[in-house]
Amino acid sequence: MGDSPLIQSINDFICNRKMNGYKTDIYERYMQQFIDYCNNRDISFDTLSGSILTDYCYFRDETEQTKRARMNMMIQYATYLKRIEFNISMPRHRNHGGMPTHTDPYIYSEDEIRRFFYTIDYWEQSKYSNSNRKRVDPILFRMYYGCGLRLTEALLLQRKDVDEENGYLYIRNGKNNRSRLVPMTDSLTEKCRVYIDSFLGQTFDPEFYFFYARDPQKPTYGRAIYERFRQYLEKAGIYHTGHGPRIHDFRHTYCVHRMKQWVLKGKDLNEVLPYLSKYLGHVDFRGTEYYLRLTADLYPELISRMEQFESELLPKKEADVQ
Repeated sequence: MGDSPLIQSINDFICNRKMNGYKTDIYERYMQQFIDYCNNRDISFDTLSGSILTDYCYFRDETEQTKRARMNMMIQYATYLKRIEFNISMPRHRNHGGMPTHTDPYIYSEDEIRRFFYTIDYWEQSKYSNSNRKRVDPILFRMYYGCGLRLTEALLLQRKDVDEENGYLYIRNGKNNRSRLVPMTDSLTEKCRVYIDSFLGQTFDPEFYFFYARDPQKPTYGRAIYERFRQYLEKAGIYHTGHGPRIHDFRHTYCVHRMKQWVLKGKDLNEVLPYLSKYLGHVDFRGTEYYLRLTADLYPELISRMEQFESELLPKKEADVQ
């Protein structure tokens, strides 16, 4: 690479990524493509803009996954340029279809989160019903939102996986066969204690499932949880498009809301992404960086306020609905 301002900025950006613990092979490949794109169109460093970065992401007829990978890269590059006080707007994801597809995440607003959990907490159940949803669902759905769990990760929890004394969940053999510890907030930990004391009991077999319908040796069916989830959405006044929102979108929302809180607290998202990646059980950082685009799309004014701060570990206690 030469010493033009554009190339120098890209070299510095890749060096910054490497210093923060990222493997830079994919950065070097995408950014070289971006250099070629700029050279072929006589785009100089001084003329860079958010629209140019966006155009680069869509200049080829490629899969949506590849376009999103380019967009994630350009969002990070633009964020870096802002940190060195270069005036540039953020690239924006284009939705050509007008309607969300089945893969598009739904990010709940904070008001929707409050309404959803209010609906669960005050759900009126028939006195003739023998369902334990009133005990299970307030905790189960808080694990989805407050801990960012995947659907089956919560349903397959056994009694031995819930440490109500220290406030941790042990996720065994999650996606890609990865296991991890996930901290809970104090309020969620207390709800688990009450659930154990008043429902499961202290002699409950540690191999039994933490959430069950009738037989503790069998986990609650995902289909039953989904049907209850749709009832809660309707009661809370959250419109379902046919594609979403989904239960898995609580995991997406957890990440975006966490990033928003970090920015408001003055933390550098790029510094804390590695810790969020471990927390979520991602194989590498690419899955976590996906949430940078979501955060930028929803809160571009927050991303523009990013500055460089010292790296801080992921807080032990994460967001939860009180």
